[in-house]
Amino acid sequence: MLRHGTFDTIESYYQLPQSVMVFLLAALRFAGGLGTWMLYSRIVKMAVQPAARSNAIVSQTRLEGNATIMQQLAESIPSTQINASKYDTLVWGTNDACSGGNVKKLGKYLILDSSDDNSLSIFASCKIPQESLRTLIGSKRRGKIVADPFQFRIWMEALADSVPIKPTFNLLGKYSFSFRDYWNFEEANGVERASGSVSRLKFRSSKTHPTDELMVHENGNCALTAHFFIHGVVPLSIQWEGKVNKDTITWSRSMIRKGWKRLGKTIDRPPVAEKLRQQPWVVRMPSQDDSGDVLVLERKGIGRLAFARDCVFP
Repeated sequence: MLRHGTFDTIESYYQLPQSVMVFLLAALRFAGGLGTWMLYSRIVKMAVQPAARSNAIVSQTRLEGNATIMQQLAESIPSTQINASKYDTLVWGTNDACSGGNVKKLGKYLILDSSDDNSLSIFASCKIPQESLRTLIGSKRRGKIVADPFQFRIWMEALADSVPIKPTFNLLGKYSFSFRDYWNFEEANGVERASGSVSRLKFRSSKTHPTDELMVHENGNCALTAHFFIHGVVPLSIQWEGKVNKDTITWSRSMIRKGWKRLGKTIDRPPVAEKLRQQPWVVRMPSQDDSGDVLVLERKGIGRLAFARDCVFP
């Protein structure tokens, strides 16, 4: 049997001020919306993982690639029964034809074929078109991730078709990043972020700056700056300083700036950035484009990056 005080408590609950009720309802809506967003982000992560894993596998087909890493990445992809005759274009590897046995699908047009002797080969269902790097850079907005494995390979082919810069190459001014032929957490995060995932609150690129900017001065001094936001709103910039000597950039210093002008801190020579800057970068250019508008920066043992002047971007 309820006591009189119990009725008083219930009555006082229903007589809460309207502002408190509005706040409680808003809090419930926020919690429900956040929970729905988290669930959606989990679904997005699962949905983009195959493409991200496929791109990571395709990226290992460059000269500096590692077949062992490729095999490890492919272990979690189930084998697929396919019509092997449709995949008659050898993209990478030594097999003359697809065995049709232990095959892993890499997106819509590519497959990874593992033969009995554990050799790996990648085949395509159609010929990979040869596009100029300038055309590819002009076909997408700055910072957009190339998510399709077939398109990723087209970009790789364009970067591979590069030569060391000539002595007369006009390497001056500002260049912005467009693409790199290796896959890391930035690309994976970008694919999720493009689908509206909650990962945009963890780590995202700046809308006012491209992910990376390279500035080269007349005296050969240069700086490579990457702009990001962490925790949704906190700006973060990483800068390397170096010098161009003929066709090589040697980096001499690195720093990280976290926060705003009046509220933030600068870390000189942070261990993570210092480890990455040790290796010199070779400056290359597309074999058919000596205008100086497009650069291919080769990180020895890691891969290549495409940079371009503003006039090349759409």
